[in-house]
Amino acid sequence: MADRYDGTLEDVFDLQDKITTAIIGILEPNIQRAEVERARRKRPDNLDAYDLFLRAVPHFASVMPEDSKVGMVFLERALALDPQYAPAHAYMAWGLEMRVTRGIAGETDLAEAVRHARAALAHGGDDAATLAAASLILMILGRDSDAALAGSARAISVNGSCAAAFFAGAQIQAYIGDAARAEDYARQALRLSRATP
Repeated sequence: MADRYDGTLEDVFDLQDKITTAIIGILEPNIQRAEVERARRKRPDNLDAYDLFLRAVPHFASVMPEDSKVGMVFLERALALDPQYAPAHAYMAWGLEMRVTRGIAGETDLAEAVRHARAALAHGGDDAATLAAASLILMILGRDSDAALAGSARAISVNGSCAAAFFAGAQIQAYIGDAARAEDYARQALRLSRATP
């Protein structure tokens, strides 16, 4: 992704959507491959919750709140079956984040997104993509740089080949003002996303 994005401050939300769409196009196939690989390594405690999670995932691909809301219904059911299912918590946090950042949700959804992100970190174990997503949401919505940095570092240490971990780490580093590390992590994310067939 060597594209250049120019625009005015007034176009910042359009620019954010363009960048998000481009990044999702790169990362989404890798996240799915990582999820398949993780499933091979360790079976989830509740296969029904896992099935519901897999049914939710496609509804997040468009990165649109309306679509993710459909997926969140599956995630709520998955979490009712397995309250400690970290990937479901991470995707719930992401779906709520979409609503909050686009201004169609309020403080209650913001608090719920942060709660789900913290649960994903608490139960994420060795799932780098889950840890990365939760960390980024804690930075964006929770403004908790300490937890976000710790979660991001944990995601990278768990799987140093996870493009999503470096992608989230790049954004977190940018939020805290470490441009050099943000650029390094972004380069790592791009290199890793291209390296995966």
